[in-house]
Amino acid sequence: MAKEREKLGTPCPGCKTNIPFGSMRCPKCKEWNFSSGDEGEQEVVRLSDAKISIVPRLRTLHPEMDKFFGGGLVQTSTTLISGQPGSGKTTLFLQLADCITAQCNKKNVVYIANEQSPDEIRAKAIELGIKHMHEVCVVKAMGGFSGNLFEIIVRYKPCLVIVDSLTKLVGRDPELAVIVASMMKELSVKHNFPTLLVGQVTKDLNHAGLEKLQHEVDATALITPIGSKRILESEKNRNGQAPLALAMEMRGPEAFAAGRGGLQIMGIVEPPDEDEEEQDEEPDDGPVSRIGEDGSEPGPKRLKR
Repeated sequence: MAKEREKLGTPCPGCKTNIPFGSMRCPKCKEWNFSSGDEGEQEVVRLSDAKISIVPRLRTLHPEMDKFFGGGLVQTSTTLISGQPGSGKTTLFLQLADCITAQCNKKNVVYIANEQSPDEIRAKAIELGIKHMHEVCVVKAMGGFSGNLFEIIVRYKPCLVIVDSLTKLVGRDPELAVIVASMMKELSVKHNFPTLLVGQVTKDLNHAGLEKLQHEVDATALITPIGSKRILESEKNRNGQAPLALAMEMRGPEAFAAGRGGLQIMGIVEPPDEDEEEQDEEPDDGPVSRIGEDGSEPGPKRLKR
């Protein structure tokens, strides 16, 4: 990873000193540089002549989750989803991996694992009833990482990449997290796969790390447990509406024991209003109504915390 970081940067046109990633000013001669280092005339396109293209998207676990992402998960997107331990991040990502590889003709899912061992992840997959475990390629990274992460990803030609977790991958270097997110975004666009980055939260339940990290990705969301419920709240989405909240519910222990565990989608809800919550002392109205078996969808309903 250190070698990849050293490669990044642009030589200063004046003194040839390497300008670090993310900076536009030479650390030695202090001259500003907005050049990418490539020769040739900069292309300029009039907005009226720009082409409109349809953004390819992948189906997720439910039409309501598709709506949460703006109509499905964009095939070249990078999404940061953070949550506290036990919030259901691994469960959600394994279910998404199973869903996406099925619709991509069983192409590989690359799962960078430094939170759990492959054996632990397989045990969880069995509880969830994951059908396409053979297509999930777990990169063992709990004891550290050897080799070139990005070369491994490209070698397996994935339809989805999961980094679980970004925080553990980069250790105590928040700047490196920004670099990894940026490089994953480049790979996603070049090789046509979405990337899901697992993040951690601070004590006040915000994304851990530098704010620059959130600017590097296409979408950010927080997953919060409330009993058996899970609320997935988007804060930013370049490819859809934000803020938006999706209510989910974790199935009970019996379902997990029978290999039918996981998260079930309840529907889009109104994002919680912090000012209202401080003043609202009325009893909880209960969870959002489930999507009807006949395909009908309930209207948005407030889910109180």
